[in-house]
Amino acid sequence: MARVQKKQSQNSKAYRNRKKSKAASSIRASQRKKRKKGQGQGQGQGQGQGQGQGQGQGTNNVKPGKAKDVIPGYAAAEQKARRDQQNKPTKEYQDFLDKEEKHKAEGKPFTDHPPPADMGPATSTLAPHDVTKPCTHCDAVARKNKKSREQKYKERIQDSKQSKNSEKNYFMDHTENLGNDSSVTYQKLHPNGAASGTQATLIGGPQRQGAHAASHLSPPGAYQDLQAHGQARAHSFANRFGGSGDDPRNFVTTSQNPTNVSAKGRHDGMSTYEILQQQHLDANENSGKVFKANTTFLYPGSVKEGTSASPPASIQMTFYQLKDGNKANDVYSNRDYIFNVKLHNVPGYTQHKSSK
Repeated sequence: MARVQKKQSQNSKAYRNRKKSKAASSIRASQRKKRKKGQGQGQGQGQGQGQGQGQGQGTNNVKPGKAKDVIPGYAAAEQKARRDQQNKPTKEYQDFLDKEEKHKAEGKPFTDHPPPADMGPATSTLAPHDVTKPCTHCDAVARKNKKSREQKYKERIQDSKQSKNSEKNYFMDHTENLGNDSSVTYQKLHPNGAASGTQATLIGGPQRQGAHAASHLSPPGAYQDLQAHGQARAHSFANRFGGSGDDPRNFVTTSQNPTNVSAKGRHDGMSTYEILQQQHLDANENSGKVFKANTTFLYPGSVKEGTSASPPASIQMTFYQLKDGNKANDVYSNRDYIFNVKLHNVPGYTQHKSSK
């Protein structure tokens, strides 16, 4: 009788539910043991083969790309590699170091300046060049380069004498047609290669654009590094009106500021009067009015011959309108002067007199 009751109780619904619950609990417990066992194996393997690999297999707590946070010395090694890359000499600096080492091995003096410090580590026995201080070596190099450049420029000018074409022979006057019935005459060079000046006939209205000064031009008195010496290759006939950019007859050496360009707060540089010319020309578009723009360079020693190899001492600029509009009738009584000024080419100082 007891066995029958026990069998009936085992077949009851409540008994079956308890049995299922116990089986589920057993399965969950088994799964937990397996997970713990897997973590233990991952950590053990990580200690034996590398902490980064073990952590990746055993746990997901370390995110990819964060190895520098868990690997001892990783960050320090990364910083060192970055510093080594930054301190690696550039090719120019390395070439300098190799040249210095070669001179030392041969027992030859070596006085070249190394490149600036930001081009590589300061490992040379010579200090990098400080451009704010005078340097005998750099001055000597500059004088040598200046002489070589001036010599090439003079040879080119002297060779032009062989040409019978006024455009190519700089010792002849050359007239260029600018279009719209305007023209400019580049006056011949002085015997020493210094520019004389220009004479232009301009018809009211916008003018064609010329060209900036070519880098190979080296008028008398010009340094190789014009900017460092506050100099400029000044147009006689401005490029804003169609002036040439490579004709030696159109250029002289002046101070950049204030002779070529007006100093701050002043309005007496060449550019100021060129702007004034342009304003009058633009204001008389389609009027048919005729204007004359003349520039003459005056040199120390001999004004007419320009025997000095120095820049011009002063610059005479005139701009006027022909009253009757007849180009051929360029006489004083037919001139209506807009300005007539004399600019003194003194570095850092400009003086002028104006008359009308």
